[in-house]
Amino acid sequence: MESWMWQWTGWFHFWILLRDDGMDSSIQAFAGISAIGIAYSIISIYMTRRFGNRERIKEIQKRVNDITKRQNEAMKRGDEEELKRLEPEQAELPGLLKESMILQFKPLLFLLPFLLILPNMARSLFPDFVINLSFHVPVFIQHFERFPNWRNEFGAVGWFWLSFLFSSLSTQLLIGLKNKLGNAKKKQGAE
Repeated sequence: MESWMWQWTGWFHFWILLRDDGMDSSIQAFAGISAIGIAYSIISIYMTRRFGNRERIKEIQKRVNDITKRQNEAMKRGDEEELKRLEPEQAELPGLLKESMILQFKPLLFLLPFLLILPNMARSLFPDFVINLSFHVPVFIQHFERFPNWRNEFGAVGWFWLSFLFSSLSTQLLIGLKNKLGNAKKKQGAE
């Protein structure tokens, strides 16, 4: 009897069921778990860009920092007049912070189901998978008395998270470089 997870991932069979071509099952597991982690990374970046407005969040953070900075400077100087003028702007802060929080949590609503399903899918598809890295990685969960916990051996879920983190950071770096180069070309074209 096939498990529900196996039936649910029927579309993934072409990637995982490569046994007929002589591929080693540990390589299959490595490739399958890495693919699941990379897929979650791509989904995460897409959902964050689609439902979270980063530019608006940056504007809000800049505005909040500006108001807070001016208020702190006025308090240090003891300038009551300036503090009175800042009161209407100070009243904007709760609304701005609420908007920022909503913009940041929208993508999470879509990503949370994937977060619950994909690591369990990796564990159920590859229950015996263990990878030993040649270097140690700090793990910030488990054994808080030895924080951070440096490990070089990971199971399916651990490798899923490492694949996700590496691919997500790499993709964000490439997107940032692309945006920076695009902005530099726009500035050169404007001059």
